[in-house]
Amino acid sequence: MLISRLASAAALASVLSITLSGVAAADNASGTRGHHKFNDEATAAGATCRYVETSPTLFDIYRMVMKSPLVWWPNRNSSITTEHGRVGWRAIVKYNPGGTWRTLLKTPIQYATAYEDQLSPYGSSTDAPFTSIRANISASSLSSASALRVSVKAFWFRTDGSILGWSTHDVDWYRVIQGTVVAGTIEGSCPRYFADE
Repeated sequence: MLISRLASAAALASVLSITLSGVAAADNASGTRGHHKFNDEATAAGATCRYVETSPTLFDIYRMVMKSPLVWWPNRNSSITTEHGRVGWRAIVKYNPGGTWRTLLKTPIQYATAYEDQLSPYGSSTDAPFTSIRANISASSLSSASALRVSVKAFWFRTDGSILGWSTHDVDWYRVIQGTVVAGTIEGSCPRYFADE
């Protein structure tokens, strides 16, 4: 039953992703940024969609968990190898009731200190110590045909708190967990619910 639900949901998600988005998801950036990497691959999905069984034939989404990006401070002076500063990230959950993607919620920004990685590019000892972010979803407030997706946004801040630079990524891969069962991975978005036919 779970496999048939996943196959149906994958088909629905693919159709919704192509039909409703119109164009492929794209990343954007602006300002001064350090090295960064968004954790989002077919083998290690960037977000997890968790579902709860609300009846013997229906699973409804109740939570999304987003993986944190890897973020380093920009190398702005090559004669100094210990530059560091405040960075942050947040997740933006979007839904599609049929037509255009709309923002459902924005998580609070998670802040940390990151160091430049001049001596060891993309080194694991200098990136910001971020953790995953959870977002509880109220499925009852969504259209039964809705799909959900996530954008992850990383920030670099000046000492006065203003934004030095930012980078966003639309998550491509979503891990699906129905109850306690890992049902698989879906590309593009995850559906609001799974139902037996």
